[in-house]
Amino acid sequence: MSIEDLEIEINTMLNALQLRPNKVYIVKDVSVQFVIEEFGTIVCGINRTDYVEVKKVVENHFVDYRIIYITTNDDLSKKRYEVIWELMTGGYMRWLRYEYPRLFSNLISMDNFGMKIIKERLLRYNNRTKYVYLIEQNEWAMRNSGTYVLSMDPGFYDSMPELGG
Repeated sequence: MSIEDLEIEINTMLNALQLRPNKVYIVKDVSVQFVIEEFGTIVCGINRTDYVEVKKVVENHFVDYRIIYITTNDDLSKKRYEVIWELMTGGYMRWLRYEYPRLFSNLISMDNFGMKIIKERLLRYNNRTKYVYLIEQNEWAMRNSGTYVLSMDPGFYDSMPELGG
């Protein structure tokens, strides 16, 4: 895929998530950065061969942002989840629940995305003792429907722990 096609795909993905990022070109014709300030996240589309050079420039320019790199060789269906998980660490699901409540409910219940959130959380908790209560809560939620979980705790799906936290 070309960098231009990748830019279109990333833009489409972010629009589907109801986001309107600022687009910048730090290294012209080699990469494109989608800046999502509300959630402190950058989605950087890049040609794989230029990764090291662009990574250095982007990380220096966007200090303290979460940065997700998507290359022209990546599987976008897998990268989409990585983007969502990083957005969630910055509060995306809470924002979505308040700004687009119907979309949020459909996403959790109908598309079974709630189960994917739980599984990702459990991976990140990595069965560590400091997360015993949170692990138990997520295991409870796995045994119940997304609709029931939302009725008991409307904010249950709002957060995602930082990777490696």
